[in-house]
Amino acid sequence: MSRASVLFALALLAACGAEGPPTGVDVEPQLGSGNKPQQGSSSVTIVDLGFSTAFDIDNAGRVVGWQGPCCAGPFRSVLWDPATRRATDLGTLGGSEALALAINEAAQIAGSAEDATGWRPAVWDAGVWRALPDAGGPVGGAAEDISDGPATDGAHWAVGEVSGWSVPAIWRVTGAGAGFSVSGPFSLPVPNAERALALAVNPSGTAAGYRMAVRIVSPTRSDTSPVPAAWTTVDGASWQASVLPLPAGQTSGSAVDVNAAGTLIGHSSGPLRCGQGLVWAVPTATPTSLLDLAGGTCSWPEGINDAGYIAGVAQDAQRRSHAVLWIPEASGYTIKALGRLKGTTGAGGRGLNEPRIGTAGTKVVEVVGYSAESSGRLRATLWRVTVP
Repeated sequence: MSRASVLFALALLAACGAEGPPTGVDVEPQLGSGNKPQQGSSSVTIVDLGFSTAFDIDNAGRVVGWQGPCCAGPFRSVLWDPATRRATDLGTLGGSEALALAINEAAQIAGSAEDATGWRPAVWDAGVWRALPDAGGPVGGAAEDISDGPATDGAHWAVGEVSGWSVPAIWRVTGAGAGFSVSGPFSLPVPNAERALALAVNPSGTAAGYRMAVRIVSPTRSDTSPVPAAWTTVDGASWQASVLPLPAGQTSGSAVDVNAAGTLIGHSSGPLRCGQGLVWAVPTATPTSLLDLAGGTCSWPEGINDAGYIAGVAQDAQRRSHAVLWIPEASGYTIKALGRLKGTTGAGGRGLNEPRIGTAGTKVVEVVGYSAESSGRLRATLWRVTVP
């Protein structure tokens, strides 16, 4: 599954409007232009989930996200059930707010929840939020992601930040319910004590994110810019940091997700581009650039599944945002715009699950994210996409 930065979530919260109750009404897709021709059927069904935005989906179709009212809060986490087509409030750590960012196949949810002192990195398990140990620094942190398949000892990895969302950390989560236990946080090293964020983790403990690197502009001036980063481990006790290479002419970027095979995705930017979607086969590999929509020059992948499908956002020639799916092929990737809910003007994909067999033997991937109204109000959206 994918993940979503808590900082991105808080930015979205500032742009939304009041929400009504979940509706789960199917609507017809309004497809954007610019798709490279695909082989076979590629139909899309769009579902209005009835809350503000969706961040992740598991292979059972369960969706996590948040619902309003927002702008003034409180911000509430929800779990949407495909059987009932309704969203359930996940509660908090005793405070008034919580954010759910990722879900694994054990139905454990990574996020951030408030207690009496402030936001804490947390995992929702067996019906309650459980605070994760922090590093003893300033209050403020999040678990950005939790791994799907367990490690060799049956544990899952949770990754995120502590100490005011500035120090990247990883935890080992073992068991569930009464047997739930946590060890960590383990340090994810950052050269020169630079600020960094860890956004995703796979079952092997490989984490993806970015660090704020110092860049020398001139003999008398320097600045900091995000560069894509990865952390790998061979023993589950210590991690090694890598800066991922960028295409020529690109100066900053981030890694945002990693699948079980260790394939990383992210984006870069530079003087001529606002966003270039990238894929790294391993942390040291030269990145593959993902296709844009026709006439567009901006794309931001957000989630990759183990089958290699990638969900995200891309702009068309008119700078309109579309939820998109990059589909792996032998020669690379094709791109497909997924459409949006009726009455909205843009959309973005955030997470996706593994392909499953649909009707008549077709293969279906589900993507979740949001559709945006012209007022800025967001509507959580699910796309069911028939894929090759």
